[in-house]
Amino acid sequence: MLDYVRGARKRYHEYLEMKKQEISEEDEKKAEKRKLDIQTLINMAYCCLILLGKFIQQLVFGELRVSEQQHIKDKFWNFVFYKFIFVFGVINVQYMDEVVLWCSWFSVLGFLHLLAQLCKDRFEYLSFSPTTPGWSHTRLLGLLVAIFSLSGFMFLICIAVGFFGGLNTFAFMVAECVQLSVQTLHVIFRYVLHLYDMRQGGGSGGRVWEKRGPVAYYAELGFELAALLIDLVHHLHMLLWSNILLSMASLVICMQLRFLFHEIQRRIKKHRNYLWVLNHMEQNYPMASSEELSENSDNCAICWEKMESARKLPCTHLFHNSCLQSWLEQDSSCPTCRMVLSIQSPAGLEAANRMEHNLDTQGENQATPRRPPNHFFHFDGAAIIPLPLSAVEDLRATRSVELTIENVLDGRIVAPPPMFQRDSDPPAVLDVEPVSAWEELCTTPENHQEERTPQ
Repeated sequence: MLDYVRGARKRYHEYLEMKKQEISEEDEKKAEKRKLDIQTLINMAYCCLILLGKFIQQLVFGELRVSEQQHIKDKFWNFVFYKFIFVFGVINVQYMDEVVLWCSWFSVLGFLHLLAQLCKDRFEYLSFSPTTPGWSHTRLLGLLVAIFSLSGFMFLICIAVGFFGGLNTFAFMVAECVQLSVQTLHVIFRYVLHLYDMRQGGGSGGRVWEKRGPVAYYAELGFELAALLIDLVHHLHMLLWSNILLSMASLVICMQLRFLFHEIQRRIKKHRNYLWVLNHMEQNYPMASSEELSENSDNCAICWEKMESARKLPCTHLFHNSCLQSWLEQDSSCPTCRMVLSIQSPAGLEAANRMEHNLDTQGENQATPRRPPNHFFHFDGAAIIPLPLSAVEDLRATRSVELTIENVLDGRIVAPPPMFQRDSDPPAVLDVEPVSAWEELCTTPENHQEERTPQ
């Protein structure tokens, strides 16, 4: 009897083990099936997203230009890299469900970011096109409004998730939505301003909207600083929230923080130069009177539009206030006669003072009169030639024309001290200025003819 009970118990345990194995096998099959279903759904969702993007491209943009394709590609890989760092380096997700949720969120967000970047590039292209059909503006503005509305809807989703995920999750999600909203609203504002300017110019007989320059400048300044500050605070939050202080993610975030800080500094410095030019214009170049405008009844040499109000330069040439300000931000000479104007940014003035101090210390006892500058050809020896050479060297270092132009305008590229002492009278070194060499070549052509004749 006892053996029978022991055998029954043994068979019962074997039956339980067999059932456990069957249940575990069924669970594994269900898990594999669930994993396969999730992969299929993810694949289908991305295919639908790509098809939607292709449909929007054909409907709104048509064929993309090469620069637009390159910008989208750069934006896409940059977005993927930083979100990978965020998901696996900052919040450090552990479960597949969290990975799927964050990837879904960033996929929709990245899709809207790419559309906003494409709208920005296409607007910049259409703003310089001479003839643009009205339906192109309508479709592009409609897409921008849709992106802005979707960013507002995603903001509501951030609030709903914040009640369950906590304040930090809400801050991470809402920062991306606010950046998208600021970027889209910036393009919408520029677009509306451009259309209003076109309507004002077309309906008023080609008149120039004088307030367009300050309005566009301060709007761009506000939007750019807002985007940079939001991005800076977002990366600071990521750096403080990251679990490991010294990791690859923290190094990448620190590099991005350094870049954002320098961008904010550069933008503020550029604004100071803008205020410097504006103050210089108001103090040195008065507004032209009605008699002077009637005497010089020609158009502005910068925008070729009729002048109802203008500023007068020392060379008596007249220009629109906004046109002259935009010109002086890039060049310190008259647009018509190329006469050099006495305007320098604070950085350039400081560099010029240092250079003048060096020249004074080198040649205190030598006082040879200098040749007056030739404003037509701009040949002035070593005082003019080194600056383009420095610009070329900066272009080789940055490999970007835009960065080199920004460095020139911001005063980072300063002409080095001259290689020759122009105030001295060198006895043994041949110091020939370009103007004198040109005059010698022009006045003595027979010498070169004698050299060419065979003996």
